Amino acid sequence: MPQLPSIAPALALSALALATACSRSDRVVGQSTDLPTVDSVRLSQGGCFGTCPVFTLTVASDGYASYTGKAYSRFRGRHLGRVGADTLARILTRAAPILAAADTLRGEYPSMVSDLSRRTVTVYGPRDSVRVVSDIAFPPVVDSLLAALGPVAARGDWRPAPGTPPPPPSELVLTLAADGDIEAVRGEFFRQMLRGEEELPGETPTYRVSFDPYTMTAEEMIRDLGSRGDVLAVRMTGVGGDAED
Repeated sequence: MPQLPSIAPALALSALALATACSRSDRVVGQSTDLPTVDSVRLSQGGCFGTCPVFTLTVASDGYASYTGKAYSRFRGRHLGRVGADTLARILTRAAPILAAADTLRGEYPSMVSDLSRRTVTVYGPRDSVRVVSDIAFPPVVDSLLAALGPVAARGDWRPAPGTPPPPPSELVLTLAADGDIEAVRGEFFRQMLRGEEELPGETPTYRVSFDPYTMTAEEMIRDLGSRGDVLAVRMTGVGGDAED
């Protein structure tokens, strides 16, 4: 009777191939051997006509990330964090084709819209980088990366970096000429995100208000608010008898 060929060598080769594939996939998260290596990715978002957050987000290939927030950002100043393995793999996978397309991508993709936030996407490799600027006219390969970076920028667990200074003063006390004037003042200073936090006791309408100090300083707010006819007085909190928190 003819002997059947042994399947042991074939099984051994299959197991070896599977083990090799697994070891390769675990070696570098999100990095493909067919595309350039990505060292880090940076997204810088500027202001717009409204209250778009102004920030810079950097994600490195080792999972460390930094977020520097300015106007309208939930976190102000430089903050640090880490990116999970799945998110990091998604970012690196979508960033590598941008680095590979360095010769075909333009540096800027202007649109016909003038009041949107300009965003700058930069992908860094070991020897070169690619920088693309636009608002809504990014090519699909860059839009794909932006979709992966958006949730990272919006997360709520950023930690202040060592040496990050405290935020500047952002509270004032307003004394107004009449009830209801607070709404007119808030409407005029909507870009400074002026909010009436608390009505203080007194014969005239007086409010403790907050604002975004990265759009205007407290001194600038006092100057501009003090020039209004419906504002009788304006001062920083803790000045003139009210206690600071």
